[in-house]
Amino acid sequence: MSGLAFFVSMSALTYFDPATGVGVPLSGGSPLGLHVHECGRMELGASWNYRDVCSPFWRAYFNLSEGAAVRVGGNRYELGSKALVLLPEEVRFDCIASEGVPHFWVHFSVTGLWPPPDGPVIIPLSAAEQALWTELSDETAVAVAGDIHRLRNRCAGLLLMAAAQMGAAAVPGGSPELQAWLVWLERSLDEALDIPSMARQAGMGSRAFLNWFKAGTGSTPMAYLKVRRAREACRRLRFTTESIEVIAEGTGFANRYHFSRVFREQTGRTPADYRLRG
Repeated sequence: MSGLAFFVSMSALTYFDPATGVGVPLSGGSPLGLHVHECGRMELGASWNYRDVCSPFWRAYFNLSEGAAVRVGGNRYELGSKALVLLPEEVRFDCIASEGVPHFWVHFSVTGLWPPPDGPVIIPLSAAEQALWTELSDETAVAVAGDIHRLRNRCAGLLLMAAAQMGAAAVPGGSPELQAWLVWLERSLDEALDIPSMARQAGMGSRAFLNWFKAGTGSTPMAYLKVRRAREACRRLRFTTESIEVIAEGTGFANRYHFSRVFREQTGRTPADYRLRG
């Protein structure tokens, strides 16, 4: 998979988010395009052996000892302290664990695109980096309300450090102009957007913009926008207590009914059902 031609309709996906909503909620900041939703620490056991997990956000896993893994496409990836395991949004995986394994996670989203989301990203950690992740895990285990800002910034800092270590793989596909436009779009999901307004942002006429966007992403702008709005709504339903009406307005839908129709079209579920059952 190369460039940005990875567009997938959410109607083919069923999001399943185990151990989400039980960690420390960190939403509220977005440094350098990185939005940290939650971090948490727990002891794993047989109850963590979920199958076919799929999420509308990224996951970072760092375990203090061995004994757990994720399986993607038949390949097993061990979780431990020697490497950070990143699972991009949309990637389906199975969870594998034995009893008593100390497990640390961060759930986050990015503005624009990181490496093509078709599999795990494994980031080897130096001894110093392992110590930093261990400190963060220990802090999370005893976190109180006053620690939220610090935890969010520490999570973001360590994730950005990991991204820098990806080297060329961390450079998103597509032209710099397309990347800049995608960042603008992610920040404008609550606005009334149409082809002329999106084309103006790109500095093009409507027809040229449509051709440019299709060549760079493999999708049409409106189809891409619909998916990104539904995905952002999934994140807000999962990580905030905002009402469905507020989420509908904040993701650019005319009203709750329009939002519910498009959300169900994209995910196969209603917003209320997604919030209730995950």
